[in-house]
Amino acid sequence: MYVKRVVITDGGNNPISLNMELTNLKFTGLKHSNFKDASYDHAKSLTKLRMFVPTVQINADYDMKGRVLALPLNGKGKTKMNIENLGIDIAIRLKIRKENGFLFTDVDKLRLEITEVGNFQINLENLFNGQKDLEASAHALFNNNWMELYEFLKPSITSTIQALMKDRLEKMFAFVPATYFIEDLVYGS
Repeated sequence: MYVKRVVITDGGNNPISLNMELTNLKFTGLKHSNFKDASYDHAKSLTKLRMFVPTVQINADYDMKGRVLALPLNGKGKTKMNIENLGIDIAIRLKIRKENGFLFTDVDKLRLEITEVGNFQINLENLFNGQKDLEASAHALFNNNWMELYEFLKPSITSTIQALMKDRLEKMFAFVPATYFIEDLVYGS
């Protein structure tokens, strides 16, 4: 799965302060996702899904300025992120429409929550303009304290996955009748 651009900004007096632009993002590993639970409430036109993703790898170009603790960051290059054991809950409110004798759905609202993460590792090439010792120290700091870094990035990761999922579902639902995946669907329900 490809994403053109993601921007992460947070300033202020936080221990982590970043302005980061990720471009040309490539997500891999999503095909190994499992649905742990799925339900549909006819009265509310609400679908709830619980997913587990064993591993997601994100490769991208990055441009970043900021600081982590007292460490100033300024780099531009390639990045690779690995997220393991990702739990995701999704709630999708649907609108039902009739077209050419078939019932279709449109995504009215989609809310996504990341409920668990087992590990988060990041590698940023050229973080200190080629100073490999500083780069290695920064990666050790990031990856040994991955939970704090992940919590900082979580809102951007969540909103990106949510927007991707909404876009992909809207495209799929535009062409696949809802009765193929929702039993006993009735127009006006």
